[in-house]
Amino acid sequence: MSRILAKSGPYGRHHRLLLRRFEMRDALVTNAGHALPGIEVVKAELIKRYENEEFEVDLALFDFVGMRWWVALVLAQVDDFDIDVLIPTHALRRTGFLTEDAEALASRAPNGRDADVRSLVLNQVPELVVFVSRPEPGWFDRIMGSEGHLAVLETFSNLGGDSLLRINGDLPHATGTRITECTQIPGAPRLLKLPGQAPAWPQEPAVIEYEGETLRATTTIAGNDVLLSLDSHIESGKGYSLWRLADRYFELRWEEA
Repeated sequence: MSRILAKSGPYGRHHRLLLRRFEMRDALVTNAGHALPGIEVVKAELIKRYENEEFEVDLALFDFVGMRWWVALVLAQVDDFDIDVLIPTHALRRTGFLTEDAEALASRAPNGRDADVRSLVLNQVPELVVFVSRPEPGWFDRIMGSEGHLAVLETFSNLGGDSLLRINGDLPHATGTRITECTQIPGAPRLLKLPGQAPAWPQEPAVIEYEGETLRATTTIAGNDVLLSLDSHIESGKGYSLWRLADRYFELRWEEA
């Protein structure tokens, strides 16, 4: 899975630019609606202790529909994988989050969500994700073996100062809400009908994912229905449904009969 976080200026030849830690953190917060649809991201800045060592949590991520949350570390540079990544992952997966943590995060919660944040922090054990800028291939399996997730935040810039930010890897994923069953059009395997969805369909272009990849799709309003024309073939004979992750972000999922 890969997402563009933010961009400015024309596309052209770009080279990689190492972001500083606070720039990575701020980019994730500012662009959370597009980077991680359906998930609210807030600065955490929590200091936790485990076996007499201190570890800092940079971000908290909340899926309010699925009632799940993640704590996140943001690392602009990793000098020693074990010390910088594995040990904090091990520690933060085993530490508890207390009333003062819940209150600190609730004070930064989106409007009307402070009670949900308190409930999640006090009652649900979070998962953990580490955002890095320059991973090595072997890191993914090692951090998953330590009960964490590794996501990559890359930055590119051209000589004119225009920038392109991209996030990919093992991303936190919102549960979403089921919108409708999809109907395949006979003889047109790339065309799906979304019954009754025209009145609520977003005016802006919709983003539709399938099995972790973003589909290129065009939509046509046909009476009360939406016709979804996909750029790639999906298997015939499967039952598909459409799930909403955020306002204009959807996911196509197949369901057992």
